[in-house]
Amino acid sequence: MGLGLSTISIIILATNSSTIGTELAMTSESSTTNDNEEFTDVLSYDLDSWLPTEDPNDPSQRLSIPTLTQPFYNNVLDIRATVPASDVELILTVNGNWQSALVKLLEEKYFVENESVKDSYLITTSPPIAIHQMKSGLVKVGNVMYKNAQPHLMVAPPKELIPMEEANLTDGPRIPIIKTLGSVILKRKGDDRINTFWDLQNLKQGRFTSSHPAEGGSFVNYRTSVLNIAKSNPKSSTTPADEAQFEAEQLVTHLFGQDGVTVGIGLPMHRSVPHMIATGQADAGFFLLHLAVFVMQNNPGVFEAVYVASDKVGSTDDPKVLAEGQVPLDGNQPSTFFAIRTTTTVNPDQERARENLLSDLQSEAFTSILTRVGLRRPD
Repeated sequence: MGLGLSTISIIILATNSSTIGTELAMTSESSTTNDNEEFTDVLSYDLDSWLPTEDPNDPSQRLSIPTLTQPFYNNVLDIRATVPASDVELILTVNGNWQSALVKLLEEKYFVENESVKDSYLITTSPPIAIHQMKSGLVKVGNVMYKNAQPHLMVAPPKELIPMEEANLTDGPRIPIIKTLGSVILKRKGDDRINTFWDLQNLKQGRFTSSHPAEGGSFVNYRTSVLNIAKSNPKSSTTPADEAQFEAEQLVTHLFGQDGVTVGIGLPMHRSVPHMIATGQADAGFFLLHLAVFVMQNNPGVFEAVYVASDKVGSTDDPKVLAEGQVPLDGNQPSTFFAIRTTTTVNPDQERARENLLSDLQSEAFTSILTRVGLRRPD
């Protein structure tokens, strides 16, 4: 019997799960060498949040749905396959930092109204792969290769759309669907040393965490945001422009180092930044507001977010309060995400699945979801 993807559904998430808490798992070495052990018992470790909760007295429960993503499996090596995806009803590729909203839309609306797609879809929310996926039709996860997997639809900011458009791989106009609310400063709950943007200058060198330079989009966003916020909002309102520029450049160098490298555990940043802070290896980091909402929801009692805003001051450790948003300070860069069809040839079922998802991405139901997770509609 052949292995057909029409009977397999998978979401490839940038975090390898639907909870950021997964990515905060600490090694035994790190948990015994830092001064923040009080946080270790509130971090979430679940890898398959959609599976039944395991009963410690009945470990066989995990086999009710066979899964190879639990810690006791070697999940990179324990499955091998090449799977054709040409007949899958929906193939979607997106920039992954808004995946919390996407998952809610799928579970609460789209799959409810498109039941057949629930058994026949391939969604990647990884770092950008759209143009390579379009040209090769290949997506590889460990030793599993999906072939003929050209996406039917993509959602991304302009930087990722432009190469697709220039290569004539998109069809039709961009459809604006999401606006971010800039970044906040993520810190451990109860750490009162950082309460404003300029408090970052008091951090010791090596105690600030951010994206690795190899993670181009978010690294550039964070580093440029720090520079522009500092220039636009100098420590003193009477500071001349040239001095404000100098102060801003000093702050960037202090936080990011001469080579633009901050402390971390590697890519992706939405795993690295909270991990470094929760484990006490860093004191603070710049973090997109909606990602901070997600992290705080999945790890209650661990984190606090300092607003970098013109309408709010101080901080909150309540993800629902943070999801109410902020008006970003000048220089705190928001982003807009657009949906766009690709030139992949689709059959009638695939066209229906794609168009229904496009409609849902523009629906009032999705607007409500965005508000819950700290995102908004574009102006």
